[in-house]
Amino acid sequence: MKEMRIRLNKKFWCLLVFLICQGWVSSTSLQAQEKKNRVRLSAEFVHNLNSDALIEFKATTRIDKVTHPLGKIKLDIYDEGSEEESALGHAITDSKGNGKFILEGLNDLVADSVGIYTLGIRFKGNDSLRRASKSITFKRATLKTDLFVEDSINYIRATLLEADTIPVSGESVSFYVERLFRPLRIGEEFNITDESGTVIVPVEEGIPAFEGKLKMVVGVFESDDYGTVKTNMEAPIGIPIELDKSHIERTLWSPKGQAPLFILFFTLFLLLGSWGLIVYLILNLFRIAKN
Repeated sequence: MKEMRIRLNKKFWCLLVFLICQGWVSSTSLQAQEKKNRVRLSAEFVHNLNSDALIEFKATTRIDKVTHPLGKIKLDIYDEGSEEESALGHAITDSKGNGKFILEGLNDLVADSVGIYTLGIRFKGNDSLRRASKSITFKRATLKTDLFVEDSINYIRATLLEADTIPVSGESVSFYVERLFRPLRIGEEFNITDESGTVIVPVEEGIPAFEGKLKMVVGVFESDDYGTVKTNMEAPIGIPIELDKSHIERTLWSPKGQAPLFILFFTLFLLLGSWGLIVYLILNLFRIAKN
């Protein structure tokens, strides 16, 4: 009887240990299944005064200490400046995790008492990714540019204004000439606006441009207060580029589309003569066969 009780106790404890281990394994696997990756969002307000205002954003996640872009995910955009936030729309990221949302109703956004706008970007999450949100703040600013000459030197003047009227001092303004591969910087690396919000930069002589018109970009980039604000301008102060038309001349070394005319006519004459002789022989064979 005593031996039977010992056996039963052993079986009971073995069963209890087995159930505990099984429950621990099940809970661990369930937690592993429910584990989701964290989404990282970065965003910036970009306003091209010649075209659109938009939000540029990027979505990534980190898996095994490696950062991966999140493509084809939906991000919702909200105006958080008013008491009752309003939905502005949504955007889908590309394969590199980048995306943009054009603020068509920029003038309809609500700012606070000091002119700060607040926009929110949100991701609702899915089976493998957590929810995520990001808020960005910015102020409206404008850039006014003009070109003038002093002592035979060309200068570009840029004035940064907040809300179209308030000069902004202490901001760095960058000047570039558009190029095919990389923009050409004009002036110093940091051109700081003065108390009137103005900065003046000389333009070097001898910069080549098509028809002598320099296509320039003037802007404040990645500002903590204003985001990116830029404008485009044309300056007719470049050296006109003379186009090389040798590639369209009809020479022996030109591409096949620009072959000399006498070669084309001679080749056509040979083809017509060859096919004409063949047709003449075939017609004579038909006549001989009939006779």
